[in-house]
Amino acid sequence: GAFDAINVGPNAVALLGKNLHDSQFQRIIKVKPKSVFVFLDNDAKLQSVKVANLLSNFINTVRLVSPIKNKDAGSMSKKEIAHSLANSYSLTSINVLKFLHE
Repeated sequence: GAFDAINVGPNAVALLGKNLHDSQFQRIIKVKPKSVFVFLDNDAKLQSVKVANLLSNFINTVRLVSPIKNKDAGSMSKKEIAHSLANSYSLTSINVLKFLHE
């Protein structure tokens, strides 16, 4: 939610749930970011892949981020967030499988 986005940083967008709403999607596409990191809670892995696949049709680099086990972004330290971002997955078939089973 909002506290997760605040903890991640200034360019983070809170979905306020597990799904990307059309208005959020339109705003993200309008900004034309060079890359996007999809960073949902651990119980939303399938939704993360769905959001990433949708965004990848419009954005060159989309990566899947897996939070530290049993934590969401709002309860992670800056070091843990940096580690999760650095170890994010590109959208290849094998990486999506690794992400889903991590």
